[in-house]
Amino acid sequence: MANFFGRFFLIHMKKYFLVFTVLFSGIIIAQEKKAEEDISNEILDELLEVDEDFQSVLDSYLNFEFLYVSIDYNSNSYFSGRDIGIDQFNVRPQISYFNSKGFFASISGVYYQEFVPNWDYTNIAIGYSKSFKNVKNLRYSVSASHYIYAEGNTNPFKYAAGGMLSLKNKKRSIGTSISGTFLFGKDESFQFTSRTFASLNILKNNKHSLKLAPHVSLSIGKQTYELAQTRLVREEIITDYTLNNVFDLINTELAFPLQYNYKNLDIDLGFYVNLPSEIGDEINLKSTNYWNLSLGYIFDL
Repeated sequence: MANFFGRFFLIHMKKYFLVFTVLFSGIIIAQEKKAEEDISNEILDELLEVDEDFQSVLDSYLNFEFLYVSIDYNSNSYFSGRDIGIDQFNVRPQISYFNSKGFFASISGVYYQEFVPNWDYTNIAIGYSKSFKNVKNLRYSVSASHYIYAEGNTNPFKYAAGGMLSLKNKKRSIGTSISGTFLFGKDESFQFTSRTFASLNILKNNKHSLKLAPHVSLSIGKQTYELAQTRLVREEIITDYTLNNVFDLINTELAFPLQYNYKNLDIDLGFYVNLPSEIGDEINLKSTNYWNLSLGYIFDL
């Protein structure tokens, strides 16, 4: 039964929450985009979706505790789906705790191949997740997290609080979720994500399971962008900068992960496609894609 919880932590460890702050002044500064990636790929670091066999485990056991250790490799790094011209992989290790009462906690971080320092931040998250008593296929989650950034990182968002509702059909083969995140620190922002997913069994027995789990995610949020306007006054060129806040679609993600589980070991291999939406002065944004490999193992405490 323990292997079911391995999938709880790893299967959906793929960016439910994204935030993008676009800063314009003729060009987009790469370091500013780096700060956006800190938020876009790691807020709360998921732990919010359950495997199809999760409820049956709850019915069988009254008290249990699990520790899950995982590592995530992404072949390239993008900022809310956008390419800043730096070809680099990133690695995200994580240790997660979960118990039968619905409480979970995690500590994670991210390593970027080309950034200095390479270890960009550490995230500490806690939360609570349960199914509704009268509607077992409807699940809710609340969580909070704190980001500890590397020296020199000026990211304004140090804290995040979020919640999610997730609904699946009785066979748990298709479902949808809606999540919201509030970011705060030196600045504030908020964002919503809707996600529609499926789970298609390819192989399943007592020891092995192989699934194709495609999903489509839409990320909508508040973005602040800066516009530069140049004018001539008494033969002197003067540039004025104005900040604009918009609430709009940020990115659409298409994901095609294969999820393999053997006892307490989880292996996910997926192909991801980003379709970023134009914000502010952005024009002709191109789609981006990358490969993801996730390895994880669960320890029954």
